[in-house]
Amino acid sequence: MSYAYFDHLTDAVMILASDRRLVYLNQSASDIPREDLSAIFEAAEKQNICELTLSTRSWLLYSYPQDDTIIIICKAELGLDQRVQRVKAEFSCQVQNGVEAPEAAARLLYRELGWKWIAVAHYLDDERFEIDAFLEEGALYGPIILDIADTPCEVVRDAQNFVYLNNVGKRFKAAGELGAQNYAGLVYRAPCGKEIGHIYMLHDSEDVDISATSSIMGVLCTELGIFLELENAKQELVTSREMSLTDPLTGIGNRRSFDADFPMRLEDIKQSDGDCAIVFLDLDGFKMLNDKHGHEVGDRALIRIAEKASELCSSDCKIYRYGGDEFVILSSRPARWRGKMLNDMRSMLQDHLIHAGFDCLGVSLGAATYREAGGDKEQMLRLADERMYEDKRQRKEAEQVV
Repeated sequence: MSYAYFDHLTDAVMILASDRRLVYLNQSASDIPREDLSAIFEAAEKQNICELTLSTRSWLLYSYPQDDTIIIICKAELGLDQRVQRVKAEFSCQVQNGVEAPEAAARLLYRELGWKWIAVAHYLDDERFEIDAFLEEGALYGPIILDIADTPCEVVRDAQNFVYLNNVGKRFKAAGELGAQNYAGLVYRAPCGKEIGHIYMLHDSEDVDISATSSIMGVLCTELGIFLELENAKQELVTSREMSLTDPLTGIGNRRSFDADFPMRLEDIKQSDGDCAIVFLDLDGFKMLNDKHGHEVGDRALIRIAEKASELCSSDCKIYRYGGDEFVILSSRPARWRGKMLNDMRSMLQDHLIHAGFDCLGVSLGAATYREAGGDKEQMLRLADERMYEDKRQRKEAEQVV
């Protein structure tokens, strides 16, 4: 076990080994009276989990099952401002370490305030909300979708500030069925002020201490709103980037995507001493189809050829719309794009177009590999392009002979 985590805590921490020797004591625990230390050791010998109240403060003893050590903690008596700052820092730390933000907020509220039921929810619309994290005495549940009407949550949403309600079980049926007596809630917002959802807590005790509730709930609402807004902004950025690299008509990568992927593929090849191929694909007769039947029919033909080419490409390939009626395939298996295999793909694409009603279109292909181009990117593109036009020329001459 690493003890570094405990070094800077304001909580006092001691750790006893399996033979109950003291193996760690942080700075906050350095002033424990000798008589209290003896009582703690004695309690540790008798049972592994207990709460021990001594002359100076209360301690919680619990076991660490992996090596039978006993971790002994005394929560520091912090002022409200210190507690709020600690909650803020711990929330940030938890979400950065991968804990879902609603769960982190709910667990911190449970630790700090101890209410029986705690929920973090977001609004789906004006009538419903979804609970992302629901704690019942520390056990996590969710997600749950609920109606907001005729609930204390409706009061919170309409009040726009912290709400505390007692005798909530008598005023609201759902709370009464749960056995709740007290309710506290607060809306959380994005930094722009837009409402995102609310946090609420319920307790079945009539006597609860709410002196710190609004402050701790308030800082978590603020941090939650900021974090979720940042996450949304990141997701929008990712979506925007994906859209900028996707051809909107066919849904495959566009030329910008190819221009980004191609250099990376070449760099991988240099590192591994491998090879790759590019294949140019062009539709013969496409301009005539567009002129005769219109762009809508031409678009359908492009979609069909993109779908079929994507289907024929294995996991080692990626297809892009290079521009107009021209496509390019990037493959890490150059052997499959030679001779008969290239002809087979042309035939399958041609048959697909015929069955789709585009028998006026043909398919021209041209392939080149990294090694035959001498490791030169521009030469590789030029070779593939020249071979595609040579294929187009040969097929056109063959058709004229026929």
